[in-house]
Amino acid sequence: MATPPKLPFAVRIHASPDSDDYYWVGELSSFTLDERDAEPDRLYLTEYRDYDLEFVSRDGEPPEDARLYLGGFDVLVHPELATDGGSAYIPCGTRVRISRRDETDFPWQPGNYGVRVDWDGTSYYTVLNVKPKDLSDDQLQQMRRELEKYVVGLTLDLIRKNQGIGQSDVASRLPIRFYQYQLLEKHFARLYEALIDILRRPKHEVRRIHEVVSAHNAYKVDRESYRWLNSYAGYSRNEGGVDRSARSVLAPKRIVDYDLPENRWVKRILLNLIGIIEEIADSLEAYMEVEQGRRLLKPEEQLDKARGLQAKLRLILNDPLFEEVTVDHGMLPYTPALRRDGRYRMLYKFWWDLVHHSEIRVDASFEYQWKKTDLLWEYWSFARTLQALQRLDFEPVSGWIYDKHWQFPERVFIPSIPPGTKVTMCRNSGSQRIEVYYNQRLPHSDEEAREMHLPVFVEGKHDCPDVRIDCYTGDEYRFSLIVEAKYRKSRYIWDDALEDSHSTWTQVMHQLRSYRTDISRVADPMQRAVKNVVVIYPRGDLGEIHDTGRYITLVKLVPGDSDDHYVQCLNELLEAGATW
Repeated sequence: MATPPKLPFAVRIHASPDSDDYYWVGELSSFTLDERDAEPDRLYLTEYRDYDLEFVSRDGEPPEDARLYLGGFDVLVHPELATDGGSAYIPCGTRVRISRRDETDFPWQPGNYGVRVDWDGTSYYTVLNVKPKDLSDDQLQQMRRELEKYVVGLTLDLIRKNQGIGQSDVASRLPIRFYQYQLLEKHFARLYEALIDILRRPKHEVRRIHEVVSAHNAYKVDRESYRWLNSYAGYSRNEGGVDRSARSVLAPKRIVDYDLPENRWVKRILLNLIGIIEEIADSLEAYMEVEQGRRLLKPEEQLDKARGLQAKLRLILNDPLFEEVTVDHGMLPYTPALRRDGRYRMLYKFWWDLVHHSEIRVDASFEYQWKKTDLLWEYWSFARTLQALQRLDFEPVSGWIYDKHWQFPERVFIPSIPPGTKVTMCRNSGSQRIEVYYNQRLPHSDEEAREMHLPVFVEGKHDCPDVRIDCYTGDEYRFSLIVEAKYRKSRYIWDDALEDSHSTWTQVMHQLRSYRTDISRVADPMQRAVKNVVVIYPRGDLGEIHDTGRYITLVKLVPGDSDDHYVQCLNELLEAGATW
């Protein structure tokens, strides 16, 4: 690792520069001269904190090329930033605000950001790490994985339902590849028929080649034969005899060539489909080992079927035809013959659609990975609430993903969770219905609520709860629950010591109380609509569930941990609300 002996500059981080009670200055020190050797500096930032970044010379005037580049500068708006070829930087002698606790337009989310300092013709590199505020790095990654897994799983379940493909416990536990396998299984008969027909009548070309044979076996000669006979190779082979005494002749020969792009495509597709089945078979075997004793689904039958399909594909792959076909891992052309021949076209199109129709994880990663942590916490809390309600036998029937009608081979794009997202869920044959809203702004009058077909309106200033659950019996509205996702420690949400002195309540405490008391029923504005407010938070010392005594309940949820206590809490609130 090329480490500079002494830095001619200083890159300083000023923490909480506007606060007198928590102020420190640190310097980035782990610079290298090779970008590939750069590692996270010992100094790190914590999201949603006040930080200034200062870039100065240690001794004398800085060189003209002195510049500091930091990943994220390109989307940071600051008058001190300059640009060079599209990249934003700060010149030496500058101090800029790079993070503010009470604003959300700063770009840095938890992760690593490259730092480069150009100084007198030399570049210095390090990495600045931003850590999550109220989660560990592992918990943040777990939250992202759980959210993505849940949304992708919902999507796959819906697609299976749309196409009449059965859902099972195995399908929900195995990789996304299982959906590809299910499609392959569903369409296998016509694929296999096309493959068998290709074996009978494969694409081929008849080509003329030349090979040296004994003269008495040469039934035909051509110009190339005579040219070879009079060449150095011909003289050498016949020891100077080139007339009737020649013992060897370069004779033409016709061969059938199967090593064409079309057949290379078929071989590549066969190998890919066999690989899909192999992965699923391995997963089934592992699942059977884990689930021994339960035997709810008889996965042995599924495994036998998968191995049977795989054996049929291997039998085709081992045919002498494909022994003559090259395994090509590079780019293969989409030839006119591939388009014209229905067998090859159908096989290629199915494989292409199978691969691209199933590319769900990429879209989900893009949508749910790169969000600010507080917004991810809201998404995750919304998803965990839906999961908890499903565990209470509520089944989603419409809204959000459930309004999509994807069919193979349509491309699947995971929808985001925009404000106002609604999911309708039912249980007991539809006699109990709940409507779950994410971040819907409530109307401020009963007239506006009627226009929006909502059973409630708000009379206070806090009008946008993170999650609202409206509960119905038949078509009759009964009550609502509010779920707030607070990405902060419990002590910054509710303080029991302040309970008897409203004048000292925090803004969050007033907000939670407002959701409980200021939301009214359209049918009877004098009657409160909200049975209880539930607050989901990640860190604190109040235990899994803390009842404030004011119909406000704090529930601690941690990514990767069980949510049984949350399911129980919702169940008790729903049962109590039924008689409220």
